[in-house]
Amino acid sequence: MRRILKKILYIKVFIILLTSTIYFSSCAIPEEYTEYIYDTVKVKKADTVKITIKDTTEQKEYITYNIYVTVQLAAFNSRSNAETFASKAKEILNNDIEVDYYKDKYTVIVGTFESIKRAEGYLNYVKSQGFSEAFIRSR
Repeated sequence: MRRILKKILYIKVFIILLTSTIYFSSCAIPEEYTEYIYDTVKVKKADTVKITIKDTTEQKEYITYNIYVTVQLAAFNSRSNAETFASKAKEILNNDIEVDYYKDKYTVIVGTFESIKRAEGYLNYVKSQGFSEAFIRSR
């Protein structure tokens, strides 16, 4: 009887260790991530997402993307010209405007968006305010 109880205990401990090892190794942050570049938008492939459906928890691998984009209003060779333009843009758009050094130019940008769809909505507003050359680019 004692041997049977001991074997059952070993089996339970083994199952707990095995399931916890599988669970934690599948949710670990990968040492490397895959990065794709579409035009000027960087897209990074994430790891695993845990979902709950009808009181059962399933773990499946989904591709999720972390995309950060901004709306660029203008680009200048001179920082002072960019800052002058940024102060005028701030008055018109009533939003925080940044001057960023990007691809050898001083760029005037506004907003940080997690999806291109949201950025497109704001881009339409920006263009309606007179910034017809504005476009979306990666953050």
